Amino acid sequence: METSLYLKAFFILVLLISLIGVVVTLMKFFKNKYILGSYFTSDNNLKLEESLNIDHKRRLVMCKFKKKKYLILLGQQDILIDVIIEE
Repeated sequence: METSLYLKAFFILVLLISLIGVVVTLMKFFKNKYILGSYFTSDNNLKLEESLNIDHKRRLVMCKFKKKKYLILLGQQDILIDVIIEE
């Protein structure tokens, strides 16, 4: 094969990698500026505090979201048991 074909493939590869870099840079810029709203932002307000296995089918979980704690029974049917409001 000719060397020009290899050069074309190499330059196309460099072009694609640079386009990916530009898109990643723009996404970081938009995420930091909150221009696109909450679609690209991640609120890390949800935290798993405790987990207790009751049996092989059910689990009791305590989650914290903002200033509330939720006690949830996970199984075939998820059940919200209690909500605790912290002040």
